[in-house]
Amino acid sequence: LTGFHKDQLTQIAKALKVPHNVANFALTPDESFFILLVRLRNGCTYSVLAGICNREVSTISRVISFLTCYLYHIIKPKLAATSATWLPERLKDMDRSLVEAKRSIEGTNVVAFIDGTHVKIARPHNHSQHGYGIAQNAVFSGHKKTHILKYQAVTTPDGLCIDLSGPSAG
Repeated sequence: LTGFHKDQLTQIAKALKVPHNVANFALTPDESFFILLVRLRNGCTYSVLAGICNREVSTISRVISFLTCYLYHIIKPKLAATSATWLPERLKDMDRSLVEAKRSIEGTNVVAFIDGTHVKIARPHNHSQHGYGIAQNAVFSGHKKTHILKYQAVTTPDGLCIDLSGPSAG
């Protein structure tokens, strides 16, 4: 389901320092990472993942949310393409190519495309008495009529993701 053998999954989880007991659940780093990879690779719904892993849907949701944030904060400094010295020249080249192909207006310097997505999550529980938790209305989308997290990416015409933001509340 993940494209990796069990020993490879263990090595990756260890290299990324995936913590034990993710989101206060008794999960091994391998199991937590497996849940995230299956979700990202196959796009399984939380209920399908809950069946595969023999866990509650809310557990699956919290593990995926936690690991997404955890990995984002680990990798974020390495993804900072906006501070790359080679980027301005590459964007100018792309702008020239788009103008020559009559797909852009000269002088606009538009060389990227913004796209966003909504990811459904299980309804969050408010555990404010324990000092953590999130208000349900913060992640509820009136438009989608469900609880979601939002992600947004800026991509160049050749597929390079130059900015990624999220997760943000619904």
